Amino acid sequence: MQSFFIHAISNKTKQPNNQTTKQIEEMKNNTLQKVALTTISGLSFCGSAQAVSVAVSEDGYINAFGSQLPVVQGGGTSGNLNVRTPNGSGAFQYNNLSLFGFDTTGVDLTQAASATVNISFLSGANYVGDTLRLYILADNGGTDSFDETTLTFNSAIADFGIVRGNALTGQRVPGEFMEVTAGAVGSTLSFNLSAAALTSLQGSGGNNFVTFVAESRVQDNNPIWQLASKEEGVLAPASLEITLVPEPSSSALLGLGGLALIMRRRK
Repeated sequence: MQSFFIHAISNKTKQPNNQTTKQIEEMKNNTLQKVALTTISGLSFCGSAQAVSVAVSEDGYINAFGSQLPVVQGGGTSGNLNVRTPNGSGAFQYNNLSLFGFDTTGVDLTQAASATVNISFLSGANYVGDTLRLYILADNGGTDSFDETTLTFNSAIADFGIVRGNALTGQRVPGEFMEVTAGAVGSTLSFNLSAAALTSLQGSGGNNFVTFVAESRVQDNNPIWQLASKEEGVLAPASLEITLVPEPSSSALLGLGGLALIMRRRK
């Protein structure tokens, strides 16, 4: 009889009752759920949008008049950057182009979800109702950078392949450029990058430098745009505003897997 009672007590000690088993299982589930939710919270953080503002680092303009081809147009000292087209249907596409360069060191351009270039409109003539265009230069293996103190029309041709053609030939197709209508003097011209331009931006990190070119294709009454350079000192210098959306981390994805496991076990 004594042996029977000892055996029964031993079995009772070794085997937890159903309530204890349920509590242990619930504790495990709660722990897994907390880990998964914490990691998923990290996923939300890792994948959240981040706004980055890059100030212009180099800006200047080039002059296509014959005598001005090798001349630096006030690079690093002038307060205004010119964009100009001559009048007349047989005229060239432009006389003046403005260039804006941004050093994007530390910015992962491959994560760019949207971008806007802001440029201050200083003054002008014969521009009312006209439009200004902006396009991004192809990276071309890292040759899209420039030095504003040495920028000339001739160097722009050599470095960027910018050429002056006939009035209405070789124009960029819609989607490759952004376009805005002239605003009031002192206003900010905001160019929201098109899908094609954004794709170019995402692939422009080879040398951590991005260059935009401002041009006008209007040929009525010799319109002139004057844009504020970073040396102008009153209006805001040009800026590149980028929204980055990072890819989720592997640990966050693991958290999703953990939550899926919990849901499966609860079923």
